[in-house]
Amino acid sequence: MSPLGATGWRPKLFGFLTIVSRCQAKWDHIEQEGNIELYQATSSCYSMLRGFMNTLAAQDTNCAMKFLCEGAQEAATAGPLGEVIAEVASTNAGSWLSRVNSTVFAGVGGAGLAGAARKDCDLRYSECFELPLTYRYPSVFRETLNAPQSYQTILMEILNDVKDSLLLHSQLV
Repeated sequence: MSPLGATGWRPKLFGFLTIVSRCQAKWDHIEQEGNIELYQATSSCYSMLRGFMNTLAAQDTNCAMKFLCEGAQEAATAGPLGEVIAEVASTNAGSWLSRVNSTVFAGVGGAGLAGAARKDCDLRYSECFELPLTYRYPSVFRETLNAPQSYQTILMEILNDVKDSLLLHSQLV
């Protein structure tokens, strides 16, 4: 059974997307203030969100683990705050996803923790051969503090992908 068919997921997803859209107002603050911690937090949250969305679309356990591992690994590269976000988000995602589908998402939280510890996700989960159509690698450009300007565009792309996935799923059901 697809995780998108589970009851109760829509309110949680829409609540999460509402929080993400409210954060867009902070992009200007990041650029103007040059706040490194806020920059690390936003880029880490993006990586974890993208990894989570990839995980939700996974059709098997190995790919689900690889996708959350990738998101956490990318989040951890943002710095110390990114490592903390990756660890906390991985634990929470693993707990929630195991309740959605305990077969497909078994061990996903641990895979995220491996990514947060910067283990090699590609090597660990090399048996993942099928990427979902909505898959996007969760990396973020982190060269300068001006990079957050692109986050609004990236988040809008994710929100549009989610909207398209929801519409497609509702048409199939």
